[in-house]
Amino acid sequence: MGDTSKKIKDYHKIYQQVYENPSIPLYQITKNTGISRSKASRYLQEMYKMSIMKGPSIFVKPAENYRLYAAFLEFEHPVPTYQEFNGFPNVIHRNLSLGNWNILLICEKLINFSVLKGFKKCIHQGAKSVICLSKVTSHFPLRRKRILQNFSFSTSCINIRGCNFRKEG
Repeated sequence: MGDTSKKIKDYHKIYQQVYENPSIPLYQITKNTGISRSKASRYLQEMYKMSIMKGPSIFVKPAENYRLYAAFLEFEHPVPTYQEFNGFPNVIHRNLSLGNWNILLICEKLINFSVLKGFKKCIHQGAKSVICLSKVTSHFPLRRKRILQNFSFSTSCINIRGCNFRKEG
């Protein structure tokens, strides 16, 4: 049981580091926590595999007086499609990406992209907002400690790898 308790404390230390700086390099995590590089790497992988940490969540909660819309899209041929979006009506920013989506667009209004040539799927489209992280506290409530000991816990929104989408409201 002692090893499990130590592992949970190390998980917590790693989570705190990632929460404070989502793009923190592994060597900095090891320097700040005293956890070896191989162990920190292994624990990060375990935490993702067990859904203890997840990628960033996109919360659809726009400003009251101004709305921009984000569209995370997948196209068959992303590079030519990206170039075609230059000057596209109502598109104010475009980004060529790798991962679950290959085109990210910021638009002034909602657009039906499914009619465009090479369109595969829309991962998410909604009002642009912020990415929220839940901060870890150094003192866990007793109930949360029991959940942690059973490894059946989940934290939200850590930006290292992968992405999950959730609409708020």
